[in-house]
Amino acid sequence: KEYLSIIKKAADDMLPLVNDLLDASVIESGRLEIKRKRVSMKQLVENQVRLHELYAEQKKINILKQLEDVPEILVDPDRIAQVVSNLLSNAIKFSPHGKEIVVSLLQEDDSVLLKVKDNGPGITDEDKKKLFGEFQRLSATPTGGEKSTGLGLAIVKKIVDVHGGTITVNSVPGEGAEFVVSLPVN
Repeated sequence: KEYLSIIKKAADDMLPLVNDLLDASVIESGRLEIKRKRVSMKQLVENQVRLHELYAEQKKINILKQLEDVPEILVDPDRIAQVVSNLLSNAIKFSPHGKEIVVSLLQEDDSVLLKVKDNGPGITDEDKKKLFGEFQRLSATPTGGEKSTGLGLAIVKKIVDVHGGTITVNSVPGEGAEFVVSLPVN
C-alpha cells in the first residue's frame, strides 16, 4: 500500500507537468485550435473561483470577488478558463497563509479586464523580465512548498495573445502582484 501511495503521488505530481509540456508544444507548433463562442466572463470567472476555493481554504486564504457585469465576449471558453485557473493557482501558491486574493472583472473602453491580485512576495524588476518565458523559475518561492513547472505564465501569455489580448503585471517587491488580462469585447 505504501509503494502504491508513493507511485500515485508521483503520477499526480507529473500530470500537470505533462499537460503543460503538451500545451506548450501545441502552442509553439501553431496548431492551437481556438473554438470561439460568446461567453459570460463573469460566469467563467465565478466557476474558476469556486474550483479553487478548496485549495485556497487549505492555506486559509480568502478569495474576494469584485465581478462587474460585463458584455459577453467571443473567446475559447476552455482556454480562457485555463488562463483564469493558472492565475488563481499562482496567486494561491505565492500567498502566505491567512491572506486575501482579490479577483476583479470590469469593462474598460472596448476591453474586458480580469485582475488577480495576491499578497505574496511580489515580483522584482529582474524577475519581470523573464516572467512570461518558458521554464522560468523566479526568485519568489511558493509559500506552502508547492511545485512549479515554470511553464504556466508562458502558456497564459500565448493563449491571451491568440485572443488578441494583453497580459501585464503590476508589482512591488514585498507588496504582492496583480496580473491584468485585457481581452477585446469584439
